[in-house]
Amino acid sequence: MGLGTVAAGLLALFLGLYRGGGPRVERVASAPAPAGTPQSPTATGAVVSRRPAESAKAPVLSAAPEGERRRETVVASAPKVQVIKEVKIFFYFPPAQKVAVTGDFNNWDADGVPLKAAGKPGLWETELRLPPGVYSYNFIVDGELLVPDPNAPNQMPDGYGGTNSILLVKGENPV
Repeated sequence: MGLGTVAAGLLALFLGLYRGGGPRVERVASAPAPAGTPQSPTATGAVVSRRPAESAKAPVLSAAPEGERRRETVVASAPKVQVIKEVKIFFYFPPAQKVAVTGDFNNWDADGVPLKAAGKPGLWETELRLPPGVYSYNFIVDGELLVPDPNAPNQMPDGYGGTNSILLVKGENPV
């Protein structure tokens, strides 16, 4: 009789845990807001937060504090498209033996980006690949003479008594 009583007790304990005597899972139902009522993510029990390293991305819904309903949803963000434009630069300077272009697009590199002879004597050209923006630049003639672009429609003082040419690279509006 002792073994039967122990078996019956274990069976009762197991059934008690199985039927709800164990940890309870609380189910929460919510009714939708009436039509025309704006509903924020916090009204549904979620907490909106921004991750510091991803502040330019869409907000992420994270789990609510302990004791409240938990739901985690990641909001998709549009991929960022980097637009690069090909810009052809020409410079006419007949006495030059070699020409390069430098500017804030390459941190004013003293060697610059070399230009190549463009057919007509004294005509130099190169192609730059740049994102849209406004750039200051000058030509380096024969490795030592810094010359602003005489054909640039916009120029400004360089802060050192000279002049910088201004290059505007227009961007496309992504759809």
